[in-house]
Amino acid sequence: MTIEREVLPTDVLIVGAGPAGLSLAYKLAQLVQADEGLEMPEVLLMEKGSHIGAHSLSGAVMDPRGLSELIPDFAEKEAPLESPVTADAMYYFGKESAIRFPFTPKAVDNHGNYIVSLNRLSAWMGELVEAAGIDIFAGLAGSELIVRDGRVAGVQTVDMGLDKEGNPRPNFEPGSIVEAKVTILCEGVHGSLTRQAFEKLPHLTADCLPQSYLTGVKEVWQVPEGRIKAGQVYHTIGWPQPSNEYGGGWIYAMSDTMVSIGYAVGLIHPTRPTIPT
Repeated sequence: MTIEREVLPTDVLIVGAGPAGLSLAYKLAQLVQADEGLEMPEVLLMEKGSHIGAHSLSGAVMDPRGLSELIPDFAEKEAPLESPVTADAMYYFGKESAIRFPFTPKAVDNHGNYIVSLNRLSAWMGELVEAAGIDIFAGLAGSELIVRDGRVAGVQTVDMGLDKEGNPRPNFEPGSIVEAKVTILCEGVHGSLTRQAFEKLPHLTADCLPQSYLTGVKEVWQVPEGRIKAGQVYHTIGWPQPSNEYGGGWIYAMSDTMVSIGYAVGLIHPTRPTIPT
């Protein structure tokens, strides 16, 4: 079946309105505003979530240097920073014990950093981007990376109204084709369009080390007062993971009663011997 699709031409297509895509859009607007001889290109920033921040749900510890370079007056603009980091600690867990490191490893030293909610930070940045004159299209997801003659030419958006076998239902709406002079993928560490880019343009990863992966769970908990103080950061390694695997946990106190908590496990591990049944 031949499907007619609407073609939407644009100058710059940014896929993903997380911190990376929003920062790129804001910087682009800054560069144009700083040079009176430049004309603002047409920019389309697409986000698969129903609103900006919908897919940025975790708490995080943020080094403010990048934000201060991009938005020097971020404090005056009321950036939603939950709390400055006030204390760092790292623990090694045994099955029935916990040993605190006598020092904080450099990789997890967060002195001068802030605990943030990525959801709130992304929403705030989205407002700045829109105020700078760039339209954000929320609820618009890409399904196919369009590659022509060895270069990325745009993205096809998702078809709506398909059944579970992928066949059109009566309410079928075909996705559009967004053709762009420049396409930038900011959809996360290994998004669906990025995987297609690696498959269709294999030279992108020809000289790269294999990517390593973790899987985990992260949540935001409300806890009683007195359990933790805003700004405290804890990282853990050890039990329940074996010593030859990597991963660990964290607790970030966003306030005196709100914490981001999570645990991640590496998916690359040594081959284990088969245990007879």
